[in-house]
Amino acid sequence: MGQCEISGDPTLWSVEKQQDIPIREVPDVGRAFIQGRVESFRHGLARLSVRGIPLPALTVCLDSDGLSFDYRPGPEWNEQTVEALFDMLRQVLQLAPQAQIKQADEGEYSHPNVEFTEAFEAYVSKADA
Repeated sequence: MGQCEISGDPTLWSVEKQQDIPIREVPDVGRAFIQGRVESFRHGLARLSVRGIPLPALTVCLDSDGLSFDYRPGPEWNEQTVEALFDMLRQVLQLAPQAQIKQADEGEYSHPNVEFTEAFEAYVSKADA
């Protein structure tokens, strides 16, 4: 959240207050989730750039299954923006080496997209070489 703007005014459930509160009111929302002070949440990322390359709109969700991103397909995705996305995901791997980064249709997580997996693994291998 510190790297971009939150689109809209999303809320999350505060376990402590037993009510929805704006995500912006939670200083370290990831830590609050891990500590059980808030429940899973989803919000849009706006004006996110990686290496100076603006990414198309993404949605991020944190829940008990982990961190997931959602994107809208379209012409704004090209070689440059996909490479920037892969770079961001590679940074996630550096922070959390046990992470599994996959692309799958919603509800199809047990059947990830093989083409995405191969392309991402090739990108990581090349970048780490």
